[in-house]
Amino acid sequence: MEDNRKICVLMSTYNGEKYIREQLDSILAQENVDVSILIRDDGSKDATLSILDEYCKRDNVHYYVDSRNLGACNSFIDLMWHVSLDYDYYALSDQDDFWLKDKLSTGVEFLENNSSYGIYSSYYTMVDEKLEPIANNIDKNRHEPTFGNAMIDSQVTGCTVVMTKAFLEKVRSYKKPKHQYIHDWWLYKVGMLYDALYIDKQSKILYRQHGSNTIGLDGGFIQRTKRIISNSKKMKQAVMSQNEEFVEIYPLNDKQKEIFDIVNKKKGILKLLFAKDISRRSTIDTIIYKLWMATW
Repeated sequence: MEDNRKICVLMSTYNGEKYIREQLDSILAQENVDVSILIRDDGSKDATLSILDEYCKRDNVHYYVDSRNLGACNSFIDLMWHVSLDYDYYALSDQDDFWLKDKLSTGVEFLENNSSYGIYSSYYTMVDEKLEPIANNIDKNRHEPTFGNAMIDSQVTGCTVVMTKAFLEKVRSYKKPKHQYIHDWWLYKVGMLYDALYIDKQSKILYRQHGSNTIGLDGGFIQRTKRIISNSKKMKQAVMSQNEEFVEIYPLNDKQKEIFDIVNKKKGILKLLFAKDISRRSTIDTIIYKLWMATW
């Protein structure tokens, strides 16, 4: 990159006092980009706003608060519609991770050199509260990202995302979604809809696991089955409602419409079970998930 590109990092905060300083510092320390941060607070009751007031004394850090507690998904979606279109690139950030200094420049450089893509995502390094690496099976045996995969699974982690201004403008040219399960998944679907998403297998982010944000680290058959069963009611509603809204908002081509109809079983259960282009990130996940979906 000849010149430092202007990039705005969008962050949603909620009771983030414990780790937010460390994360903000790692964002402000990014190299080879002209970085700004826009933060939406989702109703924090701790010292988060006091910390933000301190950081907002800098010209490139701003935050806003409204009366709505939207939850993480809709808070990030609100940010994407709220931010000005004066930047070259946009990125998403959680409040409790830690970014390596070339995290943003890596995404920007890829998008600069590969103009057919509009959104960049990557793998991440899972760490504990003290930023020590945690062994996990999250990235093992991933399927290649496809639109069929995106209809029943997400391979995008929001805090790894960098997107072009043109991609954000395209997203904002349609109605703001209201029923998406999580913004990561929604962005994955939009990216695959336009064949504009790239997932990098390298990591430039320490993805902190602590307390209530800890995700399943085990990858065995029994553990995965238990997770699907325990989350079945919520996930069933999420898949159904978010896919219905998605197809109402965005224009699908014939192949994408056929995939949507198979997922919603309009083509029959057997079509769903044997559709090779509709899969989750691993073979075992696909088998478990499709058998569960067949019971809907």
